[in-house]
Amino acid sequence: MNKFETLMLRKWCPLARTCCLLVPLAGCSQPAPPNPNPPDAAARQRSANLPYGQPVRVIVKFSQAVQYRSDVFLQDMQKRIKARVSYLSSVSHDTHVYQLEPQAGQGAAETLQRLGALPFVLRVEIDAKVKAQ
Repeated sequence: MNKFETLMLRKWCPLARTCCLLVPLAGCSQPAPPNPNPPDAAARQRSANLPYGQPVRVIVKFSQAVQYRSDVFLQDMQKRIKARVSYLSSVSHDTHVYQLEPQAGQGAAETLQRLGALPFVLRVEIDAKVKAQ
């Protein structure tokens, strides 16, 4: 073995040993199991038991930054407008598509009016793609 090979072996051997030790350990790590009973599970169960009307897809433009798809935000909107709210997609940074299911006996127009009256909502409109189909 020449001087160059000895130098390379000394330089790379510790790195190779470290990699050989860490690679098997990487396969052992497991993601945390999902919480079988998230804190909002009881609220969702109560919400699931209520009768709901025909779903309506709406486009909502917000006047300020909001956590548009967080469970806490969606539950707060549900309480305020008295309808089941599901996030569907994003149109832009401040405009998002939701599905609303008004409670039985409540019309879609009433639900849209409540949603539009929220202080952080700039505009609400029914999704035109759904109307055309």
